[in-house]
Amino acid sequence: MHAHARPCFTPRVSSLPRGPSISAASIPRFRTRASSSGTSAVEVGVLDPGEATSSSSRGTAPADWRDSWRETSSLPKVTREQVEIHRRAKAAQSQGRRHAALVILHDGLARFPHDTHLLSLAASLEAKSGNRAAAEELLRVGLKVQPGHLALLTTAARLHAGAGEFDAAREIFRAAHEANPHQATVLQAWAMMEASAGNERAARVKFSEALSRAPRMPHVHCAWARMEAALGDVQRAREVFEEGCEAVPRHPPLLHAWAEMEAGQGRLSEARRLLLLALQADPQHLPSWMSLGKVEWMAGDCARARMVWEQGNTTAGPAAPLLHAWARRELVAGGIRRARALLQAALRADPRHGPSLQASAALEDRSGSRDAADAAYAAAEDVLLCGGGGSGDAGGAGVDAVAGGRSRQAGEEEGGSGRGSGEQRPPSGAGAAGAAGASSAADPTTVHALVALLHARAQQALRHGQREAAEGLLSRLEALQPGNPHLCHTRGLLALNDGRTDDAHAAFSRGIAAVAIATGSGRGGGGSVIATSPHRSGSLLCFEGLAELAAFRGDATSARSAFEAGLRSCSVQGGGPPTTRFLRQFALLEKRLGCVDRAGELYGRAARLEPHDPKTWLQWGVLERRRRHFEAAEGCFRRGVAAAPAHPHLWYAYCTMTWRLGKVEHARALFQQATQLCPRNPPLWMEWALMEWSQGDVPTARRLFICGASVPPTFQHPPLYEAWSRMEEEAGDGEEAVRLLDTARAVHNRKEAARGLGARPRNQ
Repeated sequence: MHAHARPCFTPRVSSLPRGPSISAASIPRFRTRASSSGTSAVEVGVLDPGEATSSSSRGTAPADWRDSWRETSSLPKVTREQVEIHRRAKAAQSQGRRHAALVILHDGLARFPHDTHLLSLAASLEAKSGNRAAAEELLRVGLKVQPGHLALLTTAARLHAGAGEFDAAREIFRAAHEANPHQATVLQAWAMMEASAGNERAARVKFSEALSRAPRMPHVHCAWARMEAALGDVQRAREVFEEGCEAVPRHPPLLHAWAEMEAGQGRLSEARRLLLLALQADPQHLPSWMSLGKVEWMAGDCARARMVWEQGNTTAGPAAPLLHAWARRELVAGGIRRARALLQAALRADPRHGPSLQASAALEDRSGSRDAADAAYAAAEDVLLCGGGGSGDAGGAGVDAVAGGRSRQAGEEEGGSGRGSGEQRPPSGAGAAGAAGASSAADPTTVHALVALLHARAQQALRHGQREAAEGLLSRLEALQPGNPHLCHTRGLLALNDGRTDDAHAAFSRGIAAVAIATGSGRGGGGSVIATSPHRSGSLLCFEGLAELAAFRGDATSARSAFEAGLRSCSVQGGGPPTTRFLRQFALLEKRLGCVDRAGELYGRAARLEPHDPKTWLQWGVLERRRRHFEAAEGCFRRGVAAAPAHPHLWYAYCTMTWRLGKVEHARALFQQATQLCPRNPPLWMEWALMEWSQGDVPTARRLFICGASVPPTFQHPPLYEAWSRMEEEAGDGEEAVRLLDTARAVHNRKEAARGLGARPRNQ
């Protein structure tokens, strides 16, 4: 069963039996309580002997719950159908289809509500999806059926670790290990918890013990290698990966994890080799197809990357995650038309794929059409709340409403609709009525998608000056996920803009505390991030916010410490590398502090992490230009325009630097290429015209000014008319100069009115 086979999937936790509260010492008790980090935590304990005696007299489980895993005689026999359900769910998980696995598991639990194998796997996947409440409920049910079930206890310990309660997690791990000292999965999970707590030495001991009990367990090798890589010992990580592949050859998740590490180190040929081995072993392994395309893209062969993704979508799809990831790459490279087509295909594959819904709406906003963006956001929310996201005709309608939003703007000027209204489109009926209860009515993937969508709509409202509408959307988001780090970051920025620095600090700190890194042991690769928020990158934004706040207060040391703490948070097992944005912001701080060498190192790290991110090349090139390292700056700009040929700011920096270095012919060729690729960017036309004017060629400069002034109204640029006016005045045409100045003022006033700011005088 694929993820799109049942788009309105809702976990059937409510269908599971709910008996009386547990009151026997023989059964671990779970209850939710507030932790010091502000998040809810599962508390496990043993009741007092008096309760144990009274409970035992009522015929409950054995007196010592640490031995209860042996008491299996009262459990129902497992049927062949149950085994098949579990096998299909594990297969889906192994192929990277977590949502599909959850669909299979909850379907199975509707038929077999006391199957502890299904309960334990479902609880683990819910935890990895960030749906803590569903995981806790599944654990309660499972531990009533079999109190000492090791997989259930391991998941419970991971939930504690996710809340930062490492002592409680150790207590559960210790009890589970004592109950069955030969079980390697417990030791693996325990090791990963120690790694997340920063106890690398203890983690290595546990990993070693796990492998001594199960030498052919690839997930242990994978988790251990990832920890070593995150700690910076890439060679040791490589050795652990090699040992794992020798023990279990052709294991796709292990090969994929190794390839991801090699790609992050810039060893693209080795990453390609490993991914091809993974796909030979399992052509249905979707993460390997996605990563192989990314490797080709990083190598600069975009055409081959597209071929890989197309083949992967045909072989293991249609897969919305793959198509969405492909679309994001095209957007970075400026291929808006191709990205829109890919997002439409992603929504046909899964009409309720949250990232694709959000990206489609954001694409309309980016294109400048606010009405189309508002309609797309509203339609996306309706789809997520089952207001059009079902299969068949309903699903098709949802796709048309979201991905085809711009078609409704036919005949309108690009970016010309909705400006100046100053009003936010009201939430749809489904959104207004259903958002508050979405956390209990939707699966975790849908909840996360809805949260991301609400945050994107709030940001859109803030960009257009609609503070009240944004606050309403943020409040709805907070009702779904109070600790969402993206929400906390936005709240912190708003407080900082209002001058409420203490509130800003509290918001950023709350977002960091909410993202709890825990460990998992699924077939997806031996370790994953379990967070109360769907996006680990949100915690880095909050670290960034703390750094900006410290810099605002003039505390450079604390600002640098905040960035360094963010980098350390990425060193937690399974945490992954930092985002390129985070590295760039850190580099900007170092540049402001005068540490230009350190800034260059950070830009280099960001470029190695994502070689096709044009913002990194632009900022790095500007840094090198200011250091008067013009050859290095030219290399950065050249790499940037190769990665994103339609990025006007890169062309602007490249062309103007070349001109100012006196390379007029080279600059002229660059300007020609830039204006062909970015014909709607007036600053490029203006700078080219100024260069020709400086060379005494007034007719050519005038022709270029005319080209720059011929762009649509949305892209008009008042400084172009002002520069043109100066040239005409110097040429002796005062009347034309005055007319051009009047045009500059009119363009400026129209742009201010479109932003809802009213006409303001422009300094001459």
